[in-house]
Amino acid sequence: MVIITEDENPNIANPASFLIKSSSSDKGFDLLLQSISQGCSGFCITRAHPEDVRKRYHVTMPMIWLAEGTFSHPDVQVTADIGEIRQSIHTFLEGHPNPAILLDRVDYLIMRRDFKQVMELLYGLNDAARQSGGTIILSVDPAALTSQQLAVLEQELQEIPRSKRHLPVELQDDLHEIMAFASANERVTFKDVCRKFKVTKATTRKRVARLAEYGYAIVSKNGRSKIIKLTKEGIDAL
Repeated sequence: MVIITEDENPNIANPASFLIKSSSSDKGFDLLLQSISQGCSGFCITRAHPEDVRKRYHVTMPMIWLAEGTFSHPDVQVTADIGEIRQSIHTFLEGHPNPAILLDRVDYLIMRRDFKQVMELLYGLNDAARQSGGTIILSVDPAALTSQQLAVLEQELQEIPRSKRHLPVELQDDLHEIMAFASANERVTFKDVCRKFKVTKATTRKRVARLAEYGYAIVSKNGRSKIIKLTKEGIDAL
C-alpha cells in the first residue's frame, strides 16, 4: 500500500492500493478519476451527496452513499452497513474489468462502526482487488482517528493476513451447512436452501445475511432468483 498526503501526486499508472491522509476528499477523487481516464471501471463509497459528487468532479459512476434515508437513482446505494458495503464491492469486482474503488471517509465508518469490523472490510477489499488487478484508494482524515488507529491502518494494510479463518462458534451449525451446500453445488439459490434444510424464506434470509456480514458469502440476482456464492474467505473457512 502506498501512503500519501494531500500534497503528493503519485503515479497511478499501475494497479495498487493507496491510503490518503487528508481532511479533503479531493485527492481521493483525483486518483479515482485518473484511474478511470486510463480505462478502469470506477466505483466510490463516500459521505458526499451523490449530486455534489457529480457536480464537483463531473463524473457519473456506481456509488454507495454513506448515509441514512433514500436516493432515487439506479447507480446509487444508500447504506452504512458493513455487510452490504462488502457485498456490493464483491459484486462490482466480479462484474467489471480493471476496477478502481475509492473508499472515501474511512474515518466516518470507523466512528459509526466497530474498528475491527472496518479493518476486516479493508483487508478483504485490498485482498480482492489484488487478485483482480484493481486499484484501491482509501481516504481518511487523520485528525478524526486516534494515533493507534492510524498506525494500524498504515501498518496492518501493508500485508494482508493469509492465515485460515474459521467460522465463529455460533456459526458452526446451521450456517456451516449452508456454506458446505453452496460449495458443493455450482448454483445455489435461496429456494434451494429452503428446500434442502426445510426452513422458511425468512430464516434463509437471516442466515445468508449473517454469512455476508462475516464476509463469507455474497448474493447476486439472476432474474427473480437470488444466488448464494461463497467468497474466498468463505471457501477458506470451510
